[in-house]
Amino acid sequence: MSEEINPATGQRPVSEGEALVNASRSYFVAQRDAAAAELMIYLNRTAGVADHPNVVGNVNELVKKLAEANECLKVIQQTFSSNPATTSQ
Repeated sequence: MSEEINPATGQRPVSEGEALVNASRSYFVAQRDAAAAELMIYLNRTAGVADHPNVVGNVNELVKKLAEANECLKVIQQTFSSNPATTSQ
């Protein structure tokens, strides 16, 4: 039996496991994007930086968040991708 395409999404239905992996991937993409956006603000909007007494510490924390999110995405890709050599994030 062939899988039917969901007319609402235009995609085949996903298993519960695929849904969990997709949710986890989405979470870490959001974490990565949020950290990168905040870093861009620190680096490009120097007027607001004066309001933060611990700029270096804040930047270090954001770099750690960015690195952690990227590492988690890498683990998800390597562990759950059917062909990790050809899949990119």
